[in-house]
Amino acid sequence: MCGIAGVVYDRPGPRPGLPDLLRAMSLAHQGRGPDGLDTWVDPTGRVGLGAVRLAVVGNRERGHQPISDGWGGRLVFNGQLYRPAQVMASLGGAFHPGESDGTVLLRLLQRRGVDGLRGVGAMFSLALFDPATGEVLLARDAWGQKPLYLCRIEGGHAFASTLVALHHAAGALRIRPEAMLECLIFKSVGGNHSAFQGVEQLPAGGWMRIGPGGSVHQGRWLDIPDPRDEAPQPERLRAVLDDAIASQCPPEHRPAIFLSGGLDSSIVATVASRQPTPAPRVLTIGYDVGGWEDEHRLAVRLAQGLGLEHRAIILRVDEVPDLLRESAVALEDPVHDPVTVPTLALSRAAAAETKVALTGDGSDEFWGGYERFDQATDDLDAYLYRTMVFEPRDLGLDRIPSSYLDSVALPAAGAMPALDRILRLETANRLRNYHLSRLDKLSMSTGLEARSPFLEIFVTSLAMSLTAAAKRSGGRPKGMLIDAFAADLPGWLVQRRKQAFTVPVAAWLAGGLGECCWDTLASPNAFVRGLADVGRWQRAFGEDSGNTALAMRIWSLLHLEIWYQSFGRIMERKA
Repeated sequence: MCGIAGVVYDRPGPRPGLPDLLRAMSLAHQGRGPDGLDTWVDPTGRVGLGAVRLAVVGNRERGHQPISDGWGGRLVFNGQLYRPAQVMASLGGAFHPGESDGTVLLRLLQRRGVDGLRGVGAMFSLALFDPATGEVLLARDAWGQKPLYLCRIEGGHAFASTLVALHHAAGALRIRPEAMLECLIFKSVGGNHSAFQGVEQLPAGGWMRIGPGGSVHQGRWLDIPDPRDEAPQPERLRAVLDDAIASQCPPEHRPAIFLSGGLDSSIVATVASRQPTPAPRVLTIGYDVGGWEDEHRLAVRLAQGLGLEHRAIILRVDEVPDLLRESAVALEDPVHDPVTVPTLALSRAAAAETKVALTGDGSDEFWGGYERFDQATDDLDAYLYRTMVFEPRDLGLDRIPSSYLDSVALPAAGAMPALDRILRLETANRLRNYHLSRLDKLSMSTGLEARSPFLEIFVTSLAMSLTAAAKRSGGRPKGMLIDAFAADLPGWLVQRRKQAFTVPVAAWLAGGLGECCWDTLASPNAFVRGLADVGRWQRAFGEDSGNTALAMRIWSLLHLEIWYQSFGRIMERKA
């Protein structure tokens, strides 16, 4: 797990300042890799790579990046191969003690090319320089767990795991106005865009080759199967998910598990508790104001039943303002999900004791878990209204910004059942930009690797090959998943109605967070006042402070204002 950065110029030439630039880019996100930093420049001066490393697999010597192939090639890699020994065996080699999974990835790419990524359990973003062709290959994992930003710079291209690193190569960045509207409506940016003009994300499951002269070729290594009308397969799902969870329990570290008290993280904790690797420690979070959002007692109950050591962190409202500012900086692209605050608190607690945490993220999007999936419609605009915080008309718009989905490829209406098409939309857009970006940025800012077994390629390939009707067997959200693990889980958990992991936003705003919120939004020069009628929503909340929908609008305005003050306007300046 690392942070990577690099520049690829169109033409070779002497660039004496390039090592310093690469070092500055790498230092900018050293929180992602506190265990090592190094850079490399090819002899022609055309390509430069940098990496910071969080040492999880491999000793200091073999885990060193950029990784050399011995013939002039170099690889930088952010992520994790979960079964490096199996991959190496398939290549005719052996995985030795102390070896790095990055060396296995390098050998895989050189032997099989980018298509070799198919069927390999991993999360990653990577850059590989091939001295024979002069090309730099960039690639990203199937669902976008690991970030990779790109932009043009004078005379070439730059890329990095973070915007703050890219800023050093690109110079002052300009905020993308449509992105601000996307975030207020949907709580995150959309598609393959970022919050800044000219800065894009490499598509999940995609690759790009940057060659001499600035030539660029792009494609996808990931093939997503069309859903087949088959009977539910709970036994197969159980076997595949069991194996995914086992493969992500590291023998080198005692993992933490983020447990919410819901189905998905409970399955991860249950299976992980049976592994021969060090027994995981459960971390859960509660709130000093209590409320229906506080599930930590249920998580503790499950942990006790599994015989796992556990710790409940009770988040106080007076801690929220600082956590909001710190999470806004760590997120880089705004994500207005209130769980950013507890996620950062959990990540810090876990990072104090380990380098790896397991989560239940990614289940709902693949196995049909959300209530908004009920009564599916082929009208995607109508479906998107179910995910909105502000409606377009609240912001003076007559429709959602076209940029939100303009880089998302989706099946045509009628090409498959409506809910299957909606799940394609969710996994191609919201999952990456709303959920996974939050999880990666917040955990990695503390030097913690967050792993999500539900997103391993073998699990998601099974999910995408089945119709939503099969996955929601009996019309139940995640019915097939429940059937697969019902015998392993306590009855009270299986029978409990799904509840999203969330926070007591309304209670916070009506209480101890209110003064900070109104002071932040009160300035007539506040950034968000150019986007929404702040006074209107403040008055509405004052009249109905228990209204969750109104509270979420206030939270989004507050978060975006804090994001701009703490991060956005900093990026607008020259690095």
